[in-house]
This record gives sequence, structure tokens and C-alpha cells, in this order.
Amino acid sequence: MNDSHIVSLSQVEENIATITIPIFSFESHEKAYAWVDAILDRFSYHAKGRKRLSKKEKMSVRKYIRMYTTYSRSQITRLIREKDKNHTLKYGKGKKRNTFKKIYTKEDAELLAEADNAYRRMSGNAMRQTFKDEFELYGKKDYKRLANISHGHFYRLRSSDTYKEKSITIGRTISVSRAIGIRKKPQPDGKPGYIRADTVHQGDLEGVKGVYHINLVDEVTQWEILFCVESITEGSMAYVVEQALKLFPFVVIGFHSDNGGENINGSVSEVLQKQFIEQTKSRSGRCNDNALIECKNGAVVRKHMGRWHLPKFEARKIQAFFRDFFNEFLNFHRMCAYPRTVVSDDGKKKKVYEETMTPCQKLLSIPKVETYLRPDITIQSLKEKMIEHSHIEFAKIMAAAKQKLFAAIKKC
Repeated sequence: MNDSHIVSLSQVEENIATITIPIFSFESHEKAYAWVDAILDRFSYHAKGRKRLSKKEKMSVRKYIRMYTTYSRSQITRLIREKDKNHTLKYGKGKKRNTFKKIYTKEDAELLAEADNAYRRMSGNAMRQTFKDEFELYGKKDYKRLANISHGHFYRLRSSDTYKEKSITIGRTISVSRAIGIRKKPQPDGKPGYIRADTVHQGDLEGVKGVYHINLVDEVTQWEILFCVESITEGSMAYVVEQALKLFPFVVIGFHSDNGGENINGSVSEVLQKQFIEQTKSRSGRCNDNALIECKNGAVVRKHMGRWHLPKFEARKIQAFFRDFFNEFLNFHRMCAYPRTVVSDDGKKKKVYEETMTPCQKLLSIPKVETYLRPDITIQSLKEKMIEHSHIEFAKIMAAAKQKLFAAIKKC
């Protein structure tokens, strides 16, 4: 690699015009920078006065450098400016660079991946609030940096290599007419006790029915209770509804569902009437009437239980998992986003999600919450239950129990 015989600008122009393939190349950027430094000195590129190069001559030097280094025009311009400013070119460690201070470490990315694996990758706001509680509420010092992470940097951390190595991750409705239930949308006005209900079927396999998940969610606090049953007959649904209502920490006032026969029937209606609970159902053509429970079906039931077939004789095992682990996880350790309705000047309503917390935290934040609680539930008992395990700690316990459940099902 020797071009010392090129000493004049006429030779440079001749070289550019006649040689189409470079006669040498560089093994490293460091050697290329040193060669560019020597070329700029050899042809006095930054000379002043009479020795100053014309614009055409400077263009020739640039073309010559570009031909042998294959650098872009913008990069060559930067190198020339650096040479003019510092009188030398440096590459690598010898060059001072402007860099941002590194805040988040490899360990933070691993903690994020570990938490996402347990929660099955929730939204950024929910996970950020979880980390904040881990540090402030439960005193986990490992989550100090993640407790204050910004929204943008949270997703940058999710795209890091360390995180990726550790992370796992129509038919038209036919209208139905039944005399049971009032066709309207409930208006809770910020009070807990207005329950939404729906059924999630775990698929068929060769004509054999799978299990059914009964999902019940409070509209204001998003307190969620899941049941698993073999079938959705009137008798089984009445029993499930009666038992599930006892698991809510507050007094239930309303029960809302779609027009499915599993909820709109005489047996369920009789259970609700005994407890003076108003039964309502979705209106025709108003798909948003039961939107909350439909979102929970996808974000909770489908995400954690999957879409594959689970045979109905496994319902008891799944119900034991819901009772012992999953319901507690959903209500005390899983973050939910809570909307505030903003009405514009033209009357349009828009939901703005500003609060992110667990259903238990939302319940305790309601003014005079003790007036809504059942007689056997106290604020102190809810707080004790909440701090018994940290969010991520219990998420890991739940995830381990879920893996054990699925392993047992596969053996059958």
C-alpha cells in the first residue's frame, strides 16, 4: 500500500480518470484514518493564502480519498473538518467522543425479562408501576433504577440483546329476545359492585368439548374472579355465580352480561334476586356495552391459559389453580389501567388513561371505601394480604404453579 509517487494534483486527477479499480485497500479504519491524514498534509488541503487550493482541486482530493477508502461524502467532510480543527485525525480510543452516561445495566434488562416472563409481557405503564411498587412498597433495592425508568427507555431496554436472550414472549350477532334482565348499560358512578360477566370456551377437539372459564370483573376497580367448569348448564352457572359473588370484597349491586343463555336464565336470575342484585344485559348493536370483560378475556384468560384445547375432565385442576394462585395474582399483584372520561366542547367523550395500579390499590383509593366493603372484610385485612408478597415475587409463584398445572395436564 504505497502511493508516495502521487505528489501533484495533476497526478491525482489522472489517477481518478484512468484507474477504475483501487490498487490498494486498508486492513482497518485506523490505517485508513492515518492515510487520509497524510493525504491532506501532502496536498496542503487547509493551506491559506497563495497556496490555497481551488474548489476544483479540493474536489479532486476528495474524490481520490473516497476512491480508496470507500467512505461516504458526508464522512469525508467530517474527517476534513476534524483535521482542520485538531490538526490530526484519530480513530478509536484516542478520540474523545460525546456519549450519554449509561444508567441501565445488563442486570436491569434481565430483571425486566424475568418480570415479563412471569406477567406474560404487560403494557409499559403497568410494568413501570409494578417496578415502582417493588422498590417503594416492598423495599426491593434491585428495582431502584427500573422504578424511575421513562416510557421510552423502558421499550429501548425491551429491544436490547440481553432482554431478548432472557425473554420467552365473523359472523353477525343474531338478536335474542328474553324477558330476563334489563337491557341497559350500568352506570356505577365510581362505586364498586357492578360486575361484568362472560364465558370463555377452551376449544373443541375431535368433537369433544373443552373446559369453560367464567370471568367476572368489577367495572370500577377491575377486581376479577375466574372460575373453571366442565359445562355451562343452568345449574352449574347458578352455583358458580353464587360462589363467585362471595369472593368479591365489596357488596355486589349489579350483574351485567351479554345475551348468552348461560347467564340469562331462570336459575342465575333466582340467585341474583335472592341477594337483591340488579341483572342487566347488553343492548342490541352496542358492542361497547360489555367491552371491559371482552378485553379481560383476551389480556388475561387467553394470554395465560392459551387457545388450545383443555379437556373438560381437567376443570378441577384448573379451578384449584385459579382459587389458590391466579385470582390473588390478578387482584393484588397485576397492574391495570384506569380511564378518566374527558368531554370536549362538542360533546365527544374520550377516555384518558392516567392511573395504573392493582385492583386492590384502586379499591383502597376510593373515598369512604369502608362503606362498600362486606362485613367480614376490612381495609387492614386487604393491606396485609397485599404486602404478604411483592408483585414480582408472587408473579413468579403463580407462573411456577401454572407450569406445574400444564405439565400435569399434558400427562393425562
